[in-house]
Order: sequence, then C-alpha cells, then structure tokens
Amino acid sequence: MPATLKPFYINLADLTYLLAQVNFHPMFDADGNAVVDWDGLSQVFDARGIAYDTTGMSAAQAWDAYGHGFPTVSAPVGIRDVSGLHNNLFGTQADWGAVDVPFRRDIAANFTNYAASGADYTPGNSVIDYMPRIISRTITTAGVNLLKDGDNH
Repeated sequence: MPATLKPFYINLADLTYLLAQVNFHPMFDADGNAVVDWDGLSQVFDARGIAYDTTGMSAAQAWDAYGHGFPTVSAPVGIRDVSGLHNNLFGTQADWGAVDVPFRRDIAANFTNYAASGADYTPGNSVIDYMPRIISRTITTAGVNLLKDGDNH
C-alpha cells in the first residue's frame, strides 16, 4: 500500500503571521546588544551593523518605518540568522550559539562522581543508577557499553 501524505493547509492568518516575521526589523545598539522597545529617537543598527536611516523622522515616523524592535529579549519574533549571530538577545551574549564560537566551560568536567555500586532493580527498592542515562543507554544499545573513557566510564 503506497504511503499517503497528510494534507497541508495554509490560511490567511498563517500567511499574515509569516509576513510579519519576514518584515520584522531586528534592532541593535552600537555594541551589538538587542534593542528592546525602541524609543524611536536613538541610533539603531541592523544585525550586520548598518545604521537604520531615521534622518529627519519623528519617533512616530521611525516606528512606522522600522517598528519598535524586540518586545523582550526572549521574544520569538523575526527570522533568525543562519550563522546563529544574535540568536541569543540577552545582554552581551549575541555570539552565544553562533557558528564557530566554542561553548563556554566555567569549571572542569568531572565524570568520576557516579555512585560506586550498581543499581538494584528489585521491585520495591530505591534505584540508584551508577551512571547517567543508564535507562536510555540500555534501551538504545541493549546494554552494550560501546565506549569508555580513561576512568572506565
């Protein structure tokens, strides 16, 4: 029996929402920080650092032309850049999650803090797994321990 595809419908509300996301103007200050609830008067820049031209505009005219910027730093508005730049709008974290930016590690990893004894799965007993994700690894690998680190974990 050939597979059939589920129907896919788009209505006017869907198209209106998508158009609003495409037309959203992300705004940043000179340091690259997201501008939340723009006043319409201060200088703002796009994601590439190019200034929006508001010469001779009142705040109301600038809002009509470019919008108010991000409503909050966690607002899911606009189209994100595929490079990941400015996907994190909080404070000075514009490059967090961007391409070729290493993840920050504040402390050294410690993989030797597992419980010393194995787990007892007898019904009624409390279970302490000797390593993280034991259930998912058991299900996905059928109990085969594929790789171990230098500490035999």
